[in-house]
Amino acid sequence: MNKIIRNILLIILTIVLIPTAKAATTCDYKFRAEVGKIAKNVSVSYEVKTDDQGNEYFAFSIYNVVDGIYVTASSEGDQLGNVSFNAFPEDADENGIYTFVSYNTFDIMKYNFKIYSLNSECTSSLRSFSITKPMYNKFSELEECKFYGVEDYFYCQKWITSSINLSETAVKEKIENQRKNNNKTVTTKCISCEENAEISAKLARFNKIKKYIIIGLSVGIVVDIAFIIFLIIRIKRDTI
Repeated sequence: MNKIIRNILLIILTIVLIPTAKAATTCDYKFRAEVGKIAKNVSVSYEVKTDDQGNEYFAFSIYNVVDGIYVTASSEGDQLGNVSFNAFPEDADENGIYTFVSYNTFDIMKYNFKIYSLNSECTSSLRSFSITKPMYNKFSELEECKFYGVEDYFYCQKWITSSINLSETAVKEKIENQRKNNNKTVTTKCISCEENAEISAKLARFNKIKKYIIIGLSVGIVVDIAFIIFLIIRIKRDTI
């Protein structure tokens, strides 16, 4: 009799618990809507930093890597510094930020990110987006880029997201043409030239002040000597 009761209880528990467990892991519309709200908060940004040796690099931050989701990252192409990894909540810091770096400053790289639910029943991504890492523009060091108003021109920008397939001569011509087409007079002013002119002006003012001081001191000395001579002559006359 006890055996029959145990079997009946086992059957009842099986009927009740199995659907509950299955429901907990089902990736239905309601579940995806809830976890989708979390996925919308995920974002990525980067900034250029300099290490102790003076080398510039890109520091990336993936924000809001929190419970319930994880993020996959991969880069396109075959450049130095390609990445392929999964960022889980336990890999992020206490604020849900996962960081990684790239020392590749000479290639434009596209990073793709996909967000998934930690629920094994949800196999498709909840959201995906991309971010492009710029490359260093060697033409930004040209003398033509040291004029006011051209610093933001594409050919003078330090970091660019489109390659420049032109010779240095052609780039210089582009910059000169852009300067000529700009009616603002500030584009004709050289930044370094104005800095030198300001230094020269300050030096000239200093020399001028110094000259006045020397003249003033000289005049004062002459007056003092003349006064002393006058006193000496006056004393001699009084003693005769």
